[in-house]
Amino acid sequence: MTTRSLPSAGFSITVRVSVPADSTSIGRLTTAAGDADAIVTALDVVDSDHQTVTVDLTCDTADAAHAESVVHHLESLDGVAASALAATLPVGATLEEALALMLRDDRAVVGVTDGPRFLGVLTPAGVHAALRASL
Repeated sequence: MTTRSLPSAGFSITVRVSVPADSTSIGRLTTAAGDADAIVTALDVVDSDHQTVTVDLTCDTADAAHAESVVHHLESLDGVAASALAATLPVGATLEEALALMLRDDRAVVGVTDGPRFLGVLTPAGVHAALRASL
């Protein structure tokens, strides 16, 4: 029997997932994440129309391999496309680097890491406020 560490916020992932729009689409996503032993901590609907629902699904995972397994479980669903949402920067990066990454890659958030540990996210509003305060 293989044992795995328990999921924790230290290995939180956010995945942008597009799924065909129907009455079971969101439930199938959260069930797939749970079947992969992840803990769903947030689900934000980014866009929806009569054909597709796009969500940002945030889950606590145990480690990088577990995070990959969660994404694989999501992608195994019929009609699902999943991609990593947050680009990451090391904790010592400058605010200018964070803003440049957000703009260059058109990212809603930038993850902040300390080695393999996930510390949190920067949002455009947070980066803007911090840049203004530094002037």
